[in-house]
Amino acid sequence: MAYPSFEALKRWAENYPKLWNSGDKDAWIANWRAVGPGEFRMLDPVGTPQKVGFQLCCVDS
Repeated sequence: MAYPSFEALKRWAENYPKLWNSGDKDAWIANWRAVGPGEFRMLDPVGTPQKVGFQLCCVDS
C-alpha cells in the first residue's frame, strides 16, 4: 500500500475534527478511509487485547 500524500494527510487532519464535531459519521469514516484504506490494528487502552479491523478500531470506539 502506498503512503498517502502530504496533501491527503493535511486534508484528513483538517476534516477530522470538523466532521466529528458536526456528527457526520459517514463523512468522518470516508475521511479516515481516504488515508487508511487497509487494515487497522490498535491497543487501546494499553494492556488490553489487540483490536483488529476498521470497524472495531474506529467506528465502534
